[in-house]
Amino acid sequence: MRASNQGHPDPRIIREAAEWFINLQGADSREQQEAFADWLRRSPVHVEEFLQLAALHGDLARLPELQDLDVDAHPGAHGNGLDLPSADGNNIISVAFGSAVEPSDLNSGVRPNDELVEAPVAAAARQRGRRSLRLGFALAAAIGLMMLGGWFAGPGRDFFGKQHYRTGIGEERSLTLADGSRVELNARSTLSAMVNASVRDLRLNDGEALFRVAKDAAHPFRVHTPEATIEAKGTQFNVHVSNGATVVSLLEGHVLVTPPAAAPVLLNPGEQVAIARNDRTPPKPRHADVQTAIAWTEHRLVFEDEPLSEVIAEFNRYSLQPFIIGDPALRDVRITGSFDSGSAQTFADTLAIAGGLRVTLQKSGTYLIESK
Repeated sequence: MRASNQGHPDPRIIREAAEWFINLQGADSREQQEAFADWLRRSPVHVEEFLQLAALHGDLARLPELQDLDVDAHPGAHGNGLDLPSADGNNIISVAFGSAVEPSDLNSGVRPNDELVEAPVAAAARQRGRRSLRLGFALAAAIGLMMLGGWFAGPGRDFFGKQHYRTGIGEERSLTLADGSRVELNARSTLSAMVNASVRDLRLNDGEALFRVAKDAAHPFRVHTPEATIEAKGTQFNVHVSNGATVVSLLEGHVLVTPPAAAPVLLNPGEQVAIARNDRTPPKPRHADVQTAIAWTEHRLVFEDEPLSEVIAEFNRYSLQPFIIGDPALRDVRITGSFDSGSAQTFADTLAIAGGLRVTLQKSGTYLIESK
């Protein structure tokens, strides 16, 4: 579990992790739980060392079951993340340590509801169950921080082996996946990927990416978005997710685009399909200039008769000086043009000169768009 780039662990951190492991076996107070959560938040190394110690002690024997955790029960999902889930709910503690006995007891056949268990044994099992529940809280906090806080067992890799990528404003990244596929990830995009010898499964929750898929007929390459699933085996296609819609543009090969409640759509090279989240109309492919769709890879943004509101939303993915529409009546002004995504001032000048708008740089660093 320990990341290879961590080097030799700090003996002080190992000692602190051991002290927390011992203390939490009798921790009933909220104050102690809060202190433990604060200690975890200080560093991913704290999380990792605590999990290492727990694994050595055997309290992670049932770790695979944690893959079905309820995210709402993770630390950090509710306020300060210190509300213990109820033992009878479908949550992180009931899944991992919901039994009234320790994991070792499960292998020996001891059950709290077993009529053959005598009272002294059952009482001892309940006591061990309380200790296990406390350790369950500790492990839940540690694992939850790893999953929700972006702390991984390796660079960009989560607890279960899925790669996560995120780009900021104006940032673009080139990725090479384990199967040899390449991904160009646009600014302000979020992508996760599980790619190995047996599966090629990705999710683009927001933003845009150009996929160059390595050929592998036995393992389809699937990209999931909030609105659709795109399946390919060896091809190039662009996916844009924004404002409750997914737009897929195909450069070469074939892809199958499947909305959640409609028949799949097969795209041919040079075709594009748009799927809106709330649109129940069956999507239809259309011919499109796909080179325009991927102009962003050359730092160009091309719009053809697009409303100003969407143009601004797209340009703000690249600009540290965001544009704001001051007059709501301007939101539907149509814009056609090609712009340098890296120059906010040039964009502002073009809107002012060609669009007949007043664009003013505010003291806050934002550009305000108004009617002249």
